[in-house]
Amino acid sequence: MISTDRRPVADERLERFIRLMPKVELHLHLEGSVRATTLLDLARRYGVALPADDVDGLARWYACRDLRRFGEVWEAIVTCLRRGADFARIMRELGESAAAQQVRCVQVTFAPSTHRRIKSLPYDEIWGGIREGADWVERTLGVRLQFAPAFSRGLRPAGTGGDGSVEETLEFAVAHRGEGVVALGMGGYEPGNPPELFEEVFQSAKAQGLRCWPHAGETAGPESIWGAVRTLGADRIAHGVRAVEDPDLPAYLAAHRIGCDVCPTSNVCLGVSPSLEQHPIRRLLAAGVPVTVNSDDPPLFGTTLTDEFLALACYQRFTAAELAALVRTAVEVSFLPKDEMAALRARFDRELETAACETGVDL
Repeated sequence: MISTDRRPVADERLERFIRLMPKVELHLHLEGSVRATTLLDLARRYGVALPADDVDGLARWYACRDLRRFGEVWEAIVTCLRRGADFARIMRELGESAAAQQVRCVQVTFAPSTHRRIKSLPYDEIWGGIREGADWVERTLGVRLQFAPAFSRGLRPAGTGGDGSVEETLEFAVAHRGEGVVALGMGGYEPGNPPELFEEVFQSAKAQGLRCWPHAGETAGPESIWGAVRTLGADRIAHGVRAVEDPDLPAYLAAHRIGCDVCPTSNVCLGVSPSLEQHPIRRLLAAGVPVTVNSDDPPLFGTTLTDEFLALACYQRFTAAELAALVRTAVEVSFLPKDEMAALRARFDRELETAACETGVDL
């Protein structure tokens, strides 16, 4: 098992600054945000058998250290989300976790066609629950939410033997553009499923006003990222850490201001990086790539967004100024409207300065 245990940050002032500083999360899976306690409650309600029937046992099973376990936990979570009310609940809980960490804006991704295919859950019920929870989060907690429905790249477009799920996800995203949906996403196992297979789908998404946000450069190398940016027209890359394997690719991402939503602990748990100390985030930054820091599926990887910043401070000696630059980049490459982005940038400048003054760190 790869250890991702947290060591204390040497400078207590820096740790306090990290906890106080405003944050943006651009890579967070709704299904992957479900707490073990919530899954246990849902499983008991619907009579779903899990590998453990108590919180401690389920928490141990939840600890994903390879793709096999990750897939098992993910399937159990999807199986236990049966009603719109369940989606509203996990949306509220996601918002509560964000607000507790000073996260001001979150881009949430989810897989509507997966729920439709596995449980025949109507799209309207899925979105109704998500939107109900999101309205409460924005109104009560003040956390700005945006959404990126995604499909698995293991599927295929209808014209190449697919069952229509890819096109349905696009239609879902387009239908809800005015309700917080800003992008079309694509996840899943990369080898054997190159971006080029989905060119027409993403061209259609962009033509209808959606941004392009595919996973790439996680379980496959630079060729997957090149396909995402050149063929799909990616506006940002989910992960993208393996761009460092091609000397020309980071320079391209930097020149075109294509951000990479980096998830350090997830990368270690799934074997993309051997350790937090060896994670390539600094190499991406040195090349000028717009990098953001994210938690991916936090309960499954035993992390939070705050933990990700603490890990960078602990294992790679990031300073307060470097961490502040990362959160400013997250605002810059978010899919917020320009006026809202400018307002959030000004707010962050004030809040970062306040947090620095309160903790005595230098920015």
